[in-house]
Amino acid sequence: MSSDQLTMRMAFNGLVGSVSPPRPPEALTLSTRCGFRLHEAGAHLAYARLHLAETPPAPPAARHHLGLARAIIHTTGYHRRDPDLAELDRALALSPAP
Repeated sequence: MSSDQLTMRMAFNGLVGSVSPPRPPEALTLSTRCGFRLHEAGAHLAYARLHLAETPPAPPAARHHLGLARAIIHTTGYHRRDPDLAELDRALALSPAP
């Protein structure tokens, strides 16, 4: 399974509540180890979404992963993900303060 497939699976599982546990560590490990920076950004975005979908939400953890994703996106010029950054920024602005 590719890191992109793992990223998509973990986002789907985390947001839809599948009985299969998400595997963010595996997606992030693979993308980091293989130097797939765009997939690594996707994994960090998925982690941020998962942290916001937790009960209760974990905004500090989401902000951490969003910051890492933002750095990769700006460094690589992967601006296809700018809408994801904006979406998560809005979600974090609406989340309760810790």
